[in-house]
Amino acid sequence: MMLATLVLFLFPTLGLAGSSPWVAAWATSPQSAGNGEPEFSLGGQIIRQIVHMWVGGDELRVRISNEYWKIPLQIGAASAGLEESGPNLKETSISDLTFRSRGAVTIPAGKAVWSDPIKVPSWTVQPGSNLAITLYLSKHFDCTTAHKLRIQTNYVRAGDRSWTKAARWPRADNAPSCFVTGVDVKTERSMRVIVGFGDSLTDGDKSTKDANMRWTDALSRCANSSERRSASVINEGIAGARLIYDGSRISSGLGKPAA
Repeated sequence: MMLATLVLFLFPTLGLAGSSPWVAAWATSPQSAGNGEPEFSLGGQIIRQIVHMWVGGDELRVRISNEYWKIPLQIGAASAGLEESGPNLKETSISDLTFRSRGAVTIPAGKAVWSDPIKVPSWTVQPGSNLAITLYLSKHFDCTTAHKLRIQTNYVRAGDRSWTKAARWPRADNAPSCFVTGVDVKTERSMRVIVGFGDSLTDGDKSTKDANMRWTDALSRCANSSERRSASVINEGIAGARLIYDGSRISSGLGKPAA
């Protein structure tokens, strides 16, 4: 028998008077490699990660995390764009991400950064669209800050700072979500944010890959089925999550299954 943990948190979004508020449109819980070896490494490569946006807006920012590594993480370049099909993007939507107006960023160990907000007149993020976050890592880094359950297909190729649409992007079915942990958008009005937190049933284990069929996705569809979109639903579940041990693997003691 599987014991599922389900917690819902409901937060209002906050904004300054007269300003559009930032709303969490997508997020995932970062995990560490624990005592084991990192499951994935990158070096001189570009990783393109697809995230599904249940909330839209014409301005966005991306959170990149180095919270579970002991050395600084160097991102040589980064971009965001709307998915056309698979790894291919709508060419007019590709926008460079900057960090304090610079294209590259070094994230200290144990820290995370938000990109500068990007606002592109030629495109907006529509509710239900897929956003591609692309990172270039010129040096070798283990993917130690990641989300391990692979519900969305990611793509990795050798290369440099080029984000060309014509480039061949091999599938990386063994690649977790590396370093990218959140995307916020600016909306015209305040929205509530519902956070789903729990174990594998929340995280989406056994859910159809690339189909966005977790229960949090279903809840988002219900919450935003009318013209008046009422809430952003984000998933912070971790498969195998435990409250009294670090990590997500059952090893010994409490939680060990009976023989």
